[in-house]
Parts: sequence; C-alpha cells; structure tokens
Amino acid sequence: MLTPSFKYIPKASLAALIMSSVVTMIEYHIIPSIWKVRRIDLVPLAVTFFGCFYDIEVGILTGIAVALCILLYQIVWPSVKKISRGDYVLLKVHGNLNYPGVEHVTNEVQAVANADPQPPGIVLDFSVVTSIDYTVTQSLLTVLEDMDNKRIPIFFTGVQDNVCDMMVNSGIDIGIINQGSQVIVDSINSLEVVTES
Repeated sequence: MLTPSFKYIPKASLAALIMSSVVTMIEYHIIPSIWKVRRIDLVPLAVTFFGCFYDIEVGILTGIAVALCILLYQIVWPSVKKISRGDYVLLKVHGNLNYPGVEHVTNEVQAVANADPQPPGIVLDFSVVTSIDYTVTQSLLTVLEDMDNKRIPIFFTGVQDNVCDMMVNSGIDIGIINQGSQVIVDSINSLEVVTES
C-alpha cells in the first residue's frame, strides 16, 4: 500500500534506512568463536560477504558453492591416520565411507602395503565409521583379495553392528572383523611363522 510512495524517497536515504536495519542483524561477535572452533568455516562467510559487494546473488551463490566444496572435500578425502605398531600398521578412518571416499582409503591401504619393508599386517579402525554403501564393500573385497595375494593379513576393528552386517552380507569374513588386539597380533605372528618355514 505504501510502496508507490517510496519512489519519492531519495535512494541514498532509502539505502541508509535499509543499512541501519540490517546492521543490527549482523553478528560480528561470532567471528572470533568461529576462528577458535574451525577456521575453515570463515571462508564461506568471507566469500559471501565480499561477493555481495559485487552482486548479491553472486555473493550468496558463491558462498553456497564454497561451503559445498568444503563439505564434499571431507566426503571425498576422509581423514586416515596411520599409526605404526610393532606387529601391524593401524589405519584409523575418520568419517563415514561412501562411494566418493573409498578410493582414498584403498589408496592409503595400498601405500602401506607397498612400503618397504612390508608391514606384517594391516588393521583398519572403523570405530568412527557409522555408515558405508555397496561400493565400499566391493572395494574392501578387492583390497582383501589383493592383500591375500601379497600375504599381508588385514583386520577390521571397532566396526559398528550395522556396518559389520553390511560387510558380512557382502562376503567379508566375520573372522577378521572386531577381533581383540591380542587375537590380531597372534594371527599376524602365526602367519609370519608359516611364511618363514
């Protein structure tokens, strides 16, 4: 109803009114908190903020694109921490495994297996993995077959029940899933004895 009368208001005055309304909505105080918690989250914020100076739509869409790239990076390259133990190499997978990220994990396993000297065994810690898909199970079967050919035993530890069910249903032997650390060490050592004789 009042919209037609806005055309008589100078644009500078209207802009000042809008800016003064919006300034109270901006939460400047969260920037130090974001910096302390997770600095990468400031990147979409900064891209959106500075992109809006060019064009509002471009700024918002660019911020969304950057946030999606950060999210996809974590899915495609899940963190894999390598810990060398005396009897085996532990690979701790941080995050869920799906089609895009399984190649990164299998490459890490292959890199450990191809190291010189070869490890006596490899243990994959799935304690943080809460879901996998069909492609992951097939890739794990391929890795298991390859490690069997290289005579490197591979075990899975910390596997949650739903993930374990999917692994077993795909054909992965239940005997290599969630065995105690002493059972794993004994299995690796018994294989070494067979190999040496």
